[in-house]
Amino acid sequence: MLVFSKPIIMTLESKTSPKYFVKISAEKLLLLTARTELNSQQADTARQLAAEIEDWDTFVSIATRKLSITFTYKNLATHCHDVVPSKVLHMMHRLSQKSSMNSLKIAAAQINFHKTCIQPIEADHVYLKGLALYSQFNVDIAYRFCRDVDVLVDKKSFKKVINCALENGYRILLEPKPLVFAESPRDERFAINHAEVVNLVGKDGVLIEVHRRLTKLSLKFDLDFAFSTSEKIRLSGVEMNTLAKPLHFVYVCYHHTRHFWSHLHWLADLHILAHAPDCERDDVEQISEQMGIRPTIDAAYEFDELASQPDLWSSKLNTEIRGRQLLELCLNNLKGGLELEYEMKADKVLGDFISEWQYSRAWRHRLWSNSWRRRLQPTTVQYIKRSLPPYLHWLYVLQNATTLIRNGLKIVWRAPALAKHVFRRTPEPSNETRDE
Repeated sequence: MLVFSKPIIMTLESKTSPKYFVKISAEKLLLLTARTELNSQQADTARQLAAEIEDWDTFVSIATRKLSITFTYKNLATHCHDVVPSKVLHMMHRLSQKSSMNSLKIAAAQINFHKTCIQPIEADHVYLKGLALYSQFNVDIAYRFCRDVDVLVDKKSFKKVINCALENGYRILLEPKPLVFAESPRDERFAINHAEVVNLVGKDGVLIEVHRRLTKLSLKFDLDFAFSTSEKIRLSGVEMNTLAKPLHFVYVCYHHTRHFWSHLHWLADLHILAHAPDCERDDVEQISEQMGIRPTIDAAYEFDELASQPDLWSSKLNTEIRGRQLLELCLNNLKGGLELEYEMKADKVLGDFISEWQYSRAWRHRLWSNSWRRRLQPTTVQYIKRSLPPYLHWLYVLQNATTLIRNGLKIVWRAPALAKHVFRRTPEPSNETRDE
């Protein structure tokens, strides 16, 4: 039986987040300060931009909603304390402490899950992003806000890890909106056999996402390579595994771009990875080339440069630099919340990319094939809508196949109109800079 209920805590961003009008000086300062530290030139730029801010309430609200308040507070308190009003700094300090306390709670949940569900069965695993990334690069985890814990588990250990979690009081969350928990062995079996990610909620209310693969639809990461090249990290003295640095870079860029760079603390992730002396760019580029997403990685490096040097925006915003498209995505997301991200998802390519330029042309057919195969798999949404016994799960596949064929026929039917629209002459791009 499926039960709709609330977990102990929910740290998801509100779907009805307010929309803001943000001046370009505030945009530049928000992106510039979303990093662990500023150099002298960046500090001077931050002071100039801070002197132009009039609406500090909106500025702080966005930094908090977009999860960069800890970085922004640290950098403003260090370099702009005589420019930013003291009451603003006090407010940011309080919000920063609250964010850090949340990060420490997530760390405790990750350690508890590791000790109870990973270590006892010696499961091959790698923790992803978030606290694992900051531990890997020796950055204070208190700066990195996290909503959940992500861990990739190998195929042989996957069911054992989930069963171990269930024995230790974790519950399977089938759907977060509305909240639907698995309440029977049949519900749990469906999630274990078919869910791309099994969401577990412990007694502390923290969400643990157990991944069976690293990507959603079209792209494929070599999981054997991910496990065999994993690196050791220590989180509060507890040893665990994470992705090798170059692969972690590629995964983070793939994930954050897939979500439109909608959170500012992701810029800090990018800056840490792009400037780490032991994360060689040649290695990162080689891995991304083998996966067919080298253009995405090149754009991420360009985006990091733009975010670090706001003075470049006016001269490079209208050029063909692909990193500026990531910058535009990030800036557009400052004005809204999750509802804006949901709207943008409708324009995704293959469910994984914001544009076709993100992947190499030679990989196009392979990515399309992967995407179609993944879309055939049963989903928890189907199961919640109509809970079928295991021997009838093939009907979910049939339903998905029918939907794919129907959608494919619609595309073919619309092809002449689409071709006419695509090949229509478009106006030359404007050279105007962003409006204040």
